[in-house]
Amino acid sequence: MFRSKLLHCLIILALTRHSQQGFLFGQPCSSRNTIELKMDKVVMPREVQCVMLTDANPKLVHAYIHFIENATTLYADHLNFKKIPFYITKAMRNLELIDLSYNRIGKVHPMIISRHRNLDKLLLDDNRITMPANERFLESSSLKTLSLNNNWIDQLYHESFMELPGLRVLSLQGNQLTAIYKKAFKPLKNLKYLNLADNKLIRPPNVYSPRLAKINIVLHGNPFMNSTV
Repeated sequence: MFRSKLLHCLIILALTRHSQQGFLFGQPCSSRNTIELKMDKVVMPREVQCVMLTDANPKLVHAYIHFIENATTLYADHLNFKKIPFYITKAMRNLELIDLSYNRIGKVHPMIISRHRNLDKLLLDDNRITMPANERFLESSSLKTLSLNNNWIDQLYHESFMELPGLRVLSLQGNQLTAIYKKAFKPLKNLKYLNLADNKLIRPPNVYSPRLAKINIVLHGNPFMNSTV
């Protein structure tokens, strides 16, 4: 399990170094600093920096709260979560990276990570997330990387990212995007990388203003890319 998780991190690191110019970096997790929480066995290292949750039972988190409360990295993928569990985010306030990929998360509460002052990366790939209409998606002053690949997002609104001022990397590859409101990316003054590949856009998004000219934008796999002029 740990080897597959480490391989996943290395793949992310390799891809992002190649395509995102190094904006997304892996966390230094290893068997020496990672606690694996599962009902039949708990692997306890000397120093806990990373938490690998392989069972969704809240009792596990509560039982080891004193060991994991200062962890900086959380892996909680493939657990069939339908929402981001509050008992996890409440227990670990020092997290810098949260990976909740490959769950069944749909609606995300906008304040769920607002108190995590050190949170840098949030990975929510391969869930069932949709974007709330005319509301902020998330609120965070520290978040720099947000990955929402392969979800059910079909539109981006003016308000979607208005409370994520520090965001530098935004990946929305493999969604159902057909419409992006004109000012959807305007609040993201620090954005450096935007991945909109493999969606259903019939026209280019409005991201070609002078201020956004230096953004690395990925658009392949959209219908407008194949249309003839």
